[in-house]
Amino acid sequence: GNFFLEMQDHGIEAQRMVNQGILRLARETGLPLVVTNDAHYLRKEDAAMQDVLLCVQTGKTVDDPNRMRFETEEFYLKSEEELRQLKEAGLKLLYYGMETGDDATLKAVNKGVDGEQAVEAGRRVTASGMKLSMMIILGLAGAEGSERHALATAQAINIIKPTHLSALCLMLYRGSELLDQYEAGKFNPLSPAGLMRELKLIIENIDLPADRHCLFRSNHVSNYVQLAATLPHDKQRLLRDIDYSIAQLSKLKSWDVYNYN
Repeated sequence: GNFFLEMQDHGIEAQRMVNQGILRLARETGLPLVVTNDAHYLRKEDAAMQDVLLCVQTGKTVDDPNRMRFETEEFYLKSEEELRQLKEAGLKLLYYGMETGDDATLKAVNKGVDGEQAVEAGRRVTASGMKLSMMIILGLAGAEGSERHALATAQAINIIKPTHLSALCLMLYRGSELLDQYEAGKFNPLSPAGLMRELKLIIENIDLPADRHCLFRSNHVSNYVQLAATLPHDKQRLLRDIDYSIAQLSKLKSWDVYNYN
């Protein structure tokens, strides 16, 4: 797979010092850079509310001089104009973990945004002229919400038009809310073949312009099958590969729900 060096700049002095070392390492190794932005809230003015919530979580008061606090108010989704300025400053690729375009699923996993906001965040990036690497999670809505999640996610991809698209499979980790729901009988995860059927529905409903090139990959450790294609050019070949994967994965009699690997 591809390996990138990651940089972030939220106006924190220590972070800028680290970035200088990352830049030097990139020059010495030839590894590509990807710049990301940590987003804790949607708007810059929401920083004050984040500060209050941090006090609630840590059992402190706002006026406690020894409490934990963030050093910056830059943990928000940047505007299209701010992203354009970053592009002009040399930023070429932005990574975005959208996960799903479905309102109900976003709410169920406490993502903090609805479908419209999730789409708008990605649209801002592509509108600024930057390349966008977007990630979605197969199986995130479980068996009951699979079709809804797939169709809404495909529609989001059509609107955003990312330059890179990766599909990961849901992994149920110890301590996660979804795993707790599964063990309580409230979440029904997809089988490996079910994950591929969901991916097929997504790909079938992706309709990108012929002059648009989107590099698709499913090469994460969570994936049962590694797939690669350029959309829309390779769409039919990719669908055939997915059909073959469904046929093979349907032969599985058991799988590890806890690790999905």
